[in-house]
Amino acid sequence: MPPLPAAAAIGGYVIDRLLSSGPNGNSYLAHTRAGGSGTYHISEYPASEERPIAALAKLRLEHPALLAPREALALGERAYIITALPQQAQPIGALPPLEALRQIITIGEALAYLHSQGVAHLRVQPASIVLAPGGACLCGLEDAQMVRIGGDDARLLFERDANFLALTLGALAGIDQARENSGVLARAIGKIREHGSSHSYQSVAQVIVDCQQALGTLQASGRPGNQSPTLAFTALAGHATSVGRVRTNNEDALGELALKTIDGQGQPILIACFVVADGMGGEARGEIASQIAIRSVLDQVTRRLALPLLQWSEVSEAEEPAAPDALEREQRMREALVEGFRTANRQIRTLVHTQGRGIGTTATALLIFDGQALIAHVGDSRAYRLNRGVLTVLTEDHSYVQRLIRLGQIDPADQASHPRRNALYRALGQQDELEVDLIGCPLEVGDCLLLCSDGLWDAVAESTIASLLADSRDGATAAARAARLVALADEAGGKDNSTALLIEIIAESPPGSPARAASGSW
Repeated sequence: MPPLPAAAAIGGYVIDRLLSSGPNGNSYLAHTRAGGSGTYHISEYPASEERPIAALAKLRLEHPALLAPREALALGERAYIITALPQQAQPIGALPPLEALRQIITIGEALAYLHSQGVAHLRVQPASIVLAPGGACLCGLEDAQMVRIGGDDARLLFERDANFLALTLGALAGIDQARENSGVLARAIGKIREHGSSHSYQSVAQVIVDCQQALGTLQASGRPGNQSPTLAFTALAGHATSVGRVRTNNEDALGELALKTIDGQGQPILIACFVVADGMGGEARGEIASQIAIRSVLDQVTRRLALPLLQWSEVSEAEEPAAPDALEREQRMREALVEGFRTANRQIRTLVHTQGRGIGTTATALLIFDGQALIAHVGDSRAYRLNRGVLTVLTEDHSYVQRLIRLGQIDPADQASHPRRNALYRALGQQDELEVDLIGCPLEVGDCLLLCSDGLWDAVAESTIASLLADSRDGATAAARAARLVALADEAGGKDNSTALLIEIIAESPPGSPARAASGSW
């Protein structure tokens, strides 16, 4: 395929120069015909070929640290993929250990966003990272694959991405292994690399947490014993729920559980769990199912995480167990959440059999343990995360319509009018066996998370949700914003129950700072 000359038009773009040409196609540097300072990379290939990256363009992926395709074009026998390029972007090279950690956290955030959208990168390596004035950006999505969130393929491919991210950190920092005679930071990076080499990581969130804790070692001088640094944030929550304007009973339910311990040096350990459930059953009283789900999840978190933490205080210092690392901590979190969901499913199934009537519930839970977060999800309630101005849906609806959208059989714009828009293929109480989606969730100070039922997200536009989550005006507390979201759902017709549970991630007061009280925070 002969390359096009400079100044040739491709849709709304104009070629500046040829970058490369080969048997698999051509690539160009271009600008828009409408002008402006933006620069774009255009990949050209035969229209007869099917390339995974073309499907990604339809997802409209947007993240400040991600160079995602923004458009796919087919013009005659040629097809094109257009990707926006940051100004003065350069291939990333070797970095000092501290800078390597910071940039990998940024790349990890972009990778976690991809995973939340059902996309596995598959080529995580230094060659897939560019460095721009604003920071590192993840690129190289040519072989990225769309997968079903929660499926075995997704789990394996997301794990692969996570472990290659850990290996990429070691490569950028020039560290092959955790040598005992190396510096504290180098040993921490070496340990992360070793986890990646042994394929130990299960999620990108685990890698990010270990990187954050490695950064924390720089501030750990003077800390006695072998205490590991904790991440300097806590959670502030608020909630609201409404029966709506059509239904007579509220089948939604929500729950919150929080426990914080603080040692003599002011180091906190936080366990917090937030759950939203949307019962189904009408006259069969779906609110019973949603309450079972809430209580079961909080019960398992209490038994498996909170009580063992309290029991540490009952042993002598010599016997006190070492604090778990990110891998062990997430495994405990997974066990607590999965058992909570499955116990609830068994109890609801028993009611179904004894009453002879179908009831069920969705459930979405956010569990935070010592700076690490994990989401468990079944049904079509949702978890959102607002990070640096970007709103991301972290969960995938287990609805027939969403499955059709994922398969490309219907347009997302047709979802609201589809006759099976409310039909679920997975919910608690539906089958004896239950598959639970588990999503690792990186956290940063300034993040805002929302758990909500479909009565809210179906009635309130995502742009409005993002605006309210970002609202930091005086008086715009988490509870006030949750109440406003629910009120907007009612104003839109209130056709369903609506529930909002909003969690802000705020900075923890550093050790030695003046004491302060914060209502509703943990």
